[in-house]
Amino acid sequence: MTVYTAEHELYRIRFGIGLNNETAQGASYPMTAYADDFRAKVERSADSVTFRFISTGDFGVYSTGEREMILIYIDRGEALDGWENVDYLIKIASDGNVYGKAGAWWSAAESDKIGTAQITRENGITTVSYTVTNQALGIAAGEVFGVAMREAAHNAGDHTLYDPWWDCYLDHVDREGGVDAANASQYIRVAADGTLYRAASNAAANA
Repeated sequence: MTVYTAEHELYRIRFGIGLNNETAQGASYPMTAYADDFRAKVERSADSVTFRFISTGDFGVYSTGEREMILIYIDRGEALDGWENVDYLIKIASDGNVYGKAGAWWSAAESDKIGTAQITRENGITTVSYTVTNQALGIAAGEVFGVAMREAAHNAGDHTLYDPWWDCYLDHVDREGGVDAANASQYIRVAADGTLYRAASNAAANA
């Protein structure tokens, strides 16, 4: 566990349920109070971006048959709200298959596979890593881009997300409402050197 604790501190993005979700009694709750123990970090090189995740869960398959899946939404260029303005989506399945496609979409075909994630499960800790080229994401080496992520049970047939799904937020920062991938102002911005920003737009993070 000591090794896990040391690594855990390097992961700055957490997953949780935000204020947009309500309890059965109709009361909303802060994201930090309902955070999944699943964290992420983003690393950049001159020609690629690497997403790394660490969790005390198994990131596997639910008893009902749905796979777990990490969804990574990319916002580049001008930040615009709305699902139709999502620039790129990466889906990392718990079987290691990775799918990628421009725009907002939910179904993933064999033709959408863009690689395989590295997944290790040992001593109760799961790590996931995937590297994608700047070219695939449509970003330049020095360009700021926005990222929003979700982790959820996922149906392999119609690619429906199942409740609860967990939205990302920057760790150690009060984040009300979480990150909605249809709301560009809530993306976490990633600079060329890998620095993460809370900013209303990519341009604001680059200022």
